[in-house]
Amino acid sequence: MKKHLNVLLIAWALFLVDQLTKYFFYDQKILEQWGIFHPAFNTWVSRSVQIPLVFIILIAWFALGAFVVAYQKKYFTWLVFGFLLAGTLGNLVDRVFLDGVRDFIYIGSRFPVFNFADIYLNVGVCLFIIPEFFAWKIKRKS
Repeated sequence: MKKHLNVLLIAWALFLVDQLTKYFFYDQKILEQWGIFHPAFNTWVSRSVQIPLVFIILIAWFALGAFVVAYQKKYFTWLVFGFLLAGTLGNLVDRVFLDGVRDFIYIGSRFPVFNFADIYLNVGVCLFIIPEFFAWKIKRKS
């Protein structure tokens, strides 16, 4: 039970950080002069195809369900699940209530604008994949 509480606390804390930073940096454009914060409103899932909101919601619910099943079957740890849950919910809330995702972190002209939810999703995937890669290398040596 304590692990489940840890998952929810981590996901909730990360989700709050995501939503607060989106509000703080996007709406008020604070720190834009530093050159790394350039608010953008991403209404597209990709650069060429716009997906209707109903499909976005279905995909998000499918992803959340897959995360829950994978966590229950112990395919990944509570930390990975917390990051994936927070990232998915962070962008889903924007898509449902704002019809797009608020992105504000800008690194350079050849790199996309992103937000903390995107970072959480990438961290969650990396935390899942990296141990699997090293486990495969260890099994292969033996």
